[in-house]
Amino acid sequence: MKRANITCDGTAYKHGDCIDFPADNKEITISADAQAETLYFNRWEIDGAAIEDLTQNQLTFTRPDAFFTIRAIYSGKNTLSVTNEADAHGKAVINGDEQNSSVDLLAGRTATVAATAGEGYEFVSWRIFATLLNGATVERTNAPHTCTSLTADDLYQSTITLSIRANVQLLPVFKPIVSAVTIKIDHSNSNEGTVTPADETVAVKPERQPLRLTATPADGYHFDKWSITYTESGEAAAAADYVLTETGIGTATFEPTTSATQPMTVKALFKAYVPVTATIAETTHGSIQYNGTTYASGEKIQFPDNTATVELTVIPDEGYQAYAWTIGDETKYGNPLSLQLPETDFTISVLCARSISYQVLLNENREDITNSPDAWKEGSVGIYPLELRGYDATMTFDAAVSNVDSLNYLSTNAVLPSGRNVLVVVKNVLGIKNSSFWIQLN
Repeated sequence: MKRANITCDGTAYKHGDCIDFPADNKEITISADAQAETLYFNRWEIDGAAIEDLTQNQLTFTRPDAFFTIRAIYSGKNTLSVTNEADAHGKAVINGDEQNSSVDLLAGRTATVAATAGEGYEFVSWRIFATLLNGATVERTNAPHTCTSLTADDLYQSTITLSIRANVQLLPVFKPIVSAVTIKIDHSNSNEGTVTPADETVAVKPERQPLRLTATPADGYHFDKWSITYTESGEAAAAADYVLTETGIGTATFEPTTSATQPMTVKALFKAYVPVTATIAETTHGSIQYNGTTYASGEKIQFPDNTATVELTVIPDEGYQAYAWTIGDETKYGNPLSLQLPETDFTISVLCARSISYQVLLNENREDITNSPDAWKEGSVGIYPLELRGYDATMTFDAAVSNVDSLNYLSTNAVLPSGRNVLVVVKNVLGIKNSSFWIQLN
């Protein structure tokens, strides 16, 4: 980018120039080129000087006594505009200017937009539209932070101050005035957990800014669900009278609908931890570690909360590696294993396998494995425990395989569980045909 000039007391200076000030010249005035190619003057950065407003291009200030640096900062700019529809029943203005519906904003600069409703109407929210680099205009109401400095809650405020990161259009929404519904926040079970807002009652209008709820469990508890009842009767509120949107575990937004006619109570329900026990049924050639403690076959692990996700690790014996977990009747893979605990007591088994080196050779004509090594080409092998492939692991060796000595030609790295029936699947070089046979390893 072409460097901009800085002018001090009538003399132009370029990047890297030094300015010598007479000892009695304390007050100086500087200015910068208004534009440098496609960028525009934004603000000054001046080391060692206390200046209240650094956005003025022509700036007069008292210089420091020691050496200091002057920088002119340039940036792009975007356009902020408001759209006032003819039948909107209200109007929005930028920076109090009734005449102009748009303003150019440099990066980091802000503008204030205010909406005023007409008689019988009230401001509801802002709709936000952003212009993308390809020229397309998209609505960003659900994600205002992508193009502005606004939060989701800011969109319900009739007066907002914002900066923008794209060309942004604001559309105010007005609706007929409605009455608020009184919402009680029930804090009676605060020993189990707390809820925000901490207010006892909140007035919430239908189809306006929703009430944001957050439930925080106390030690030994976890969030269960939200309860919505009519305050006077204690009966469950009709689903048609409210909208509850859960945004996470223990977080939600709540708003009454236009059909709601009576006060409602919102309560967060919590559940005490329920412990669950895992019994180590089998650890073949390895052990299980949880929270720094090692467990072997026959031992038990006590988990305090059956809704938790825990991490289990296999410590294989020397010469072995982790192969598969059996959690209850389900097979899982991974070491360490991230496990969502079952709700009831369960068993854990872990299988570690020894590494055996094989080489797979395949018949050039894609035939089954033969005893003719001269005609073979390299391919790939998959070796799996039969029970993981839906086969009966107790079945005897497949008599149809006449050439067991073919295994002498296998030597790619594969993991074979010792003492288990396995299924060997051999793929040819082109991946068109598979040859399969069984073998039992002792």
